[in-house]
Amino acid sequence: MDNTDNSDKNKFIKELNIIVKHMIKSKIIIINQSLPPKSTYEYSKLLYDAASPNSKLINLINPTQLTKNIEHLGIDIEPRIKKYSLYYLFPKLYYRKAQTLIKNNYGDSIIHYSLQGMPRIENNKKYLYSVHDNPFKIYNTNLYNYEGNKIEKIKNRFLKSVFNKYVMTSKYIITNTNYVRKSVIKWGYKGYIFHISIPPSQNFYNMKKTKNTIRKQLGLPENKKLLLSISDNEIRKNIKLVNELNNIMNDEYKIIRVGSPLPNSINFKNISEEYLNLIYNAADALIFPSLEEGEGIPILEAFKTGLPVVASDIEPFKEIGGDAVIYIDPLNPKSFYNGVKEAINSREQLIENENIQINKFSFDIFRKQIMSVYNKINDDTKFY
Repeated sequence: MDNTDNSDKNKFIKELNIIVKHMIKSKIIIINQSLPPKSTYEYSKLLYDAASPNSKLINLINPTQLTKNIEHLGIDIEPRIKKYSLYYLFPKLYYRKAQTLIKNNYGDSIIHYSLQGMPRIENNKKYLYSVHDNPFKIYNTNLYNYEGNKIEKIKNRFLKSVFNKYVMTSKYIITNTNYVRKSVIKWGYKGYIFHISIPPSQNFYNMKKTKNTIRKQLGLPENKKLLLSISDNEIRKNIKLVNELNNIMNDEYKIIRVGSPLPNSINFKNISEEYLNLIYNAADALIFPSLEEGEGIPILEAFKTGLPVVASDIEPFKEIGGDAVIYIDPLNPKSFYNGVKEAINSREQLIENENIQINKFSFDIFRKQIMSVYNKINDDTKFY
């Protein structure tokens, strides 16, 4: 590293220390409502780590999580009653313990709700929301529902009113992509809105081992080209296309599914990030044919591990993927198959492009940006 690099690094550390020192007067309370391995928990933990040591993580545990013993960070707050729908109708009563905790201990804190579907549980003036997805696609389409689930459709209509009541009246919003930022503004938002990309977890990295070494460890076939598919079965995830790909590929390929299982695939579910990192390092390509996403974190995780990516030709993916992704028509299985072959054949060039692109999504950049937002909120509200 030359003197210029050292100078830039020292300048960044100095700026960051100034921000952290300034913010030490105001606690950052992260409100989360999910447990691992949910991505919303990982995002909440990321916020907590970014604002540490001046942050607190509060987990609003819902009744379905009460019997689960899952290792995680934060203060768990259980509801007063187990009928979860009442949370959306009477949030301050439902999580009265959380409201009391904040009022008694963190009254002058900045409250950050990590998910757009959360009602407010406190009266603090210094609060903000993170919005991860395009509201037009969440609330005006069935893309975020599960096939044939009518209850989800009814719930979605209700969550639209929650979004409008709480998020759209918030003075501050953070979005993960410019794509989502533009959609929230188009929805009618008039406050301050910040675009801060979510970086991949530091648990994902290139292990510098041969693929076959890791495949032996995981019991995966060594003589196949392994295609990694990660998602649940929401309509927007388009796993129908993954299944069609399975039907047209020759025997040279095998799909590894992490999430909802597919026939004729090697299926994993509810695994740790550390285990998923092994799978990334064992695979030959990530296939990600979503019809709609807010950002697309698996693409960045693949970049970190040196895995070629084949993904849908949609705006948020092109925003984060740049020239490091093979883009395909998510409605055309043949386009998908051709993209897979192109990605494997162009592996070296794609990885070279990935190494450039991933530098835009570091934790240090995220921390500096998020602290700047907290700092602004603190300054805007300190005279109330």
